[in-house]
Amino acid sequence: MEQENLPQRPEARISRERLFELVWSEPMIKVAERFGVSSSYLARVCTSLNVPRPQRGYWAKLGVGKAPPKPSLPAPRPGEQTGWVQGSTINAPLVWSDADARSLANGESDQHTAAGMHSLIKGIEPLFSAGRETYQVKFLKPSKRNLPDIQVSRSGLPAALAFANALFNAFERRGHRVVLASNDARMSRPEIDIRDVPSKQPFHEDLWHPGRQTVAYLGDMPVGLIIYEVTEATLMRYAGNSIYVRESEVKAGKFGRKYDRNWTSTHYLPTGRFCLIAYSSHYGSKWSNAWKETSLGKFQIQAMSLVKELEAFKPAAQAARDQGRLDYDRRMFEHEEHARRRAEEAIVKRKAAETQESLAALVTFIEAVERTDRFNRAFQMIREMASSLDKGAVEAIETKIEIARRMLEPAPKIETFLNWRPPSD
Repeated sequence: MEQENLPQRPEARISRERLFELVWSEPMIKVAERFGVSSSYLARVCTSLNVPRPQRGYWAKLGVGKAPPKPSLPAPRPGEQTGWVQGSTINAPLVWSDADARSLANGESDQHTAAGMHSLIKGIEPLFSAGRETYQVKFLKPSKRNLPDIQVSRSGLPAALAFANALFNAFERRGHRVVLASNDARMSRPEIDIRDVPSKQPFHEDLWHPGRQTVAYLGDMPVGLIIYEVTEATLMRYAGNSIYVRESEVKAGKFGRKYDRNWTSTHYLPTGRFCLIAYSSHYGSKWSNAWKETSLGKFQIQAMSLVKELEAFKPAAQAARDQGRLDYDRRMFEHEEHARRRAEEAIVKRKAAETQESLAALVTFIEAVERTDRFNRAFQMIREMASSLDKGAVEAIETKIEIARRMLEPAPKIETFLNWRPPSD
């Protein structure tokens, strides 16, 4: 392969098709060298873009005519990036296990079984468990950002992951792919209120924000998914050392009369019940719907029903997206028109400023010429008036004229006018 056919600039965009062509033309290490990256890095790029690459030993087998046939490049799946910009961040693979990553990179299927662990859920419980907790409601803040969008307490984590797994698998069985959105996805995650009964009273909690949205693709329609544990207002009594206990337990006599004189305040505590939010925000559209669990564990057994209900909302979500696209196009047109008018006004102002600057320079030069001419004529008139005087008086007058000349500004030079800049057309 010719060197000049390869992109040379670091910012060049490499399409999936081009990358597929390259990695099947020569060993990965040689292709990687031309891009200034390691072969393992380029392998991760291939995995991220769902580009099959030769397995280990392929080139040796090719040399003796025993290599397996070259696979075809699979079509990009919904939400998948179609190219790689050199120097940009690589999307994390859309699978989690090494085995799944190898299968995906080699063009094999990554379909999930109905009863199996969804690839987004596999192996993430330790990442959530190892995270810190928020100040008030004690929700987990996992140690990694590219995880499914789940807001949950430590006690509610097993049930949340079980529900998420059932939900994602239900989507897959209905033919809807569930992935983490690509880095270039144009989606805006809405803010959530984890209170069971939201109110206008502000509620501040430093909740975890994922690095990439969790998205289910209903055909080509991306729908964001958020799962959070519902909290409810609970009256708590202070027990000392920053510890609070439920007022209901105090009144039931569980602690005797130990805390009777302590103050009470309202806290929001996790309930073990969950809320599912589906949203679409492409092109500025604002569509969302929420389902709240009424009893513990109900959503896990109703996952398929939830997916079917969400499917029924697809026309509304698409209509919101289409309207958002129209509004976006209108705003872009108005923005471009405003920018064009501002550019035209800037040109007019610049030309006016150039004209004023040019005129001011011309006036300054002409005034200097006129002033010099006026003094010269005045000196000439003085000489004519002194022509009848004696020689000593004439010499004295000439001396004074010379002194007067030195006091004046230098006479303008013709080069000044030659360098004068008229306003541009």
